[in-house]
Amino acid sequence: MSHINMGLALRGSIESDMAQLTGMLEDAIALLAMNNIDQWQNGTISSEILLDAIMHDQAFVWEQRDSTGIAGFCVLDTYDELYENLAEGEWTVPGSYLAIHRVMVSQHLRGRKVTTQMFLDIKKMGIVNNVDSLRIDTHPDNIMMQKTLKRNGFVRTGLLYMPSGSSRYTYEFDLSKF
Repeated sequence: MSHINMGLALRGSIESDMAQLTGMLEDAIALLAMNNIDQWQNGTISSEILLDAIMHDQAFVWEQRDSTGIAGFCVLDTYDELYENLAEGEWTVPGSYLAIHRVMVSQHLRGRKVTTQMFLDIKKMGIVNNVDSLRIDTHPDNIMMQKTLKRNGFVRTGLLYMPSGSSRYTYEFDLSKF
């Protein structure tokens, strides 16, 4: 698999990242709202949620090597209760998985395929940790993320409903194909 090294370094997120992450979160929420996507709106995602992921060692950042600043962020977990019973469809890969959540890219780096490097690194993490697949969900109106997932080899598997009743498309990447 070929890719361009974007000069990004992956590391676990730490509490001192919060100022930058809060700004990234506010930008991401505004971008979704501007595109009429009802995802992450009305306080469903907050700085406190990001901090909780950091405190539980589930948060990761991609830093630019040639300057200061966080390029990307996500939360990884080995279990998601909502992924246990899809409303439609089914997961195609049995076994262990990493659930990917809260993917964000710095506003000044959008459109530069930062997520390509992020997903490549997450795939490598999954392989190193003997995980069978990667799972992620996104809002049906979030075409940007759906295109990103498809471009990075994820396959749509079904539909789930959030506790609020809002639907999400589910996607999976089979790590045996990496």
